[in-house]
Amino acid sequence: MREILVQLLGRTLLTVAEARHWRDGVRGEGDEALIEFWLHFDGMPAVHVCGDDSGSRLLVTFDEPYASYDMGQYGEFRVESPEPADLLSHFAGHRLVDAAILGDSVGLLLRFDHGDLAVVERDDDFVLSGVAPVGLTIGSWLALA
Repeated sequence: MREILVQLLGRTLLTVAEARHWRDGVRGEGDEALIEFWLHFDGMPAVHVCGDDSGSRLLVTFDEPYASYDMGQYGEFRVESPEPADLLSHFAGHRLVDAAILGDSVGLLLRFDHGDLAVVERDDDFVLSGVAPVGLTIGSWLALA
């Protein structure tokens, strides 16, 4: 995770794509409906953010988004841009100035030129916030390393 984050420092986030659960044509709301997402920074491959198989650690890799797909009676996963009101959409067009790993790789804290984005994997769900969650250790800031 650290090696990828270092490569993103100073780059502008161009777009975000998310995989979100939909059922009967209705978009799942909240962080629990967010399955995974991709950050598209200038000059870099897509950065895929998802949870590991245990649902307790965050994974960050270079990987392109997949196509939306139907799961029959269980709904569908749609891969598209987040809604304008979603926290993830507030960072497109902004430069990443620093980053830190949270806890034992359970999350990350991205510091953009206009605010912070905390992403934590907790019980197989994302928790997104504009501030670092209470109780998690913030690792060393990468721009200072």
